[in-house]
Amino acid sequence: MFLEVRAGNAVARALYEKEGFSQIGTRRGYYWNGEDAVLYKLP
Repeated sequence: MFLEVRAGNAVARALYEKEGFSQIGTRRGYYWNGEDAVLYKLP
C-alpha cells in the first residue's frame, strides 16, 4: 500500500509512521502552493 501526504502535515505523518509506513520519497512542489508531498509505503 502506498500513500502521499503534505510535508507540513506533521500529525498525519506521525500517525502513518506509527502504523508502520516507511517514507520512500518526496515529490517536490507537488501541491498547488508549492508544498512537497511525502511518499510512504507499508511493507
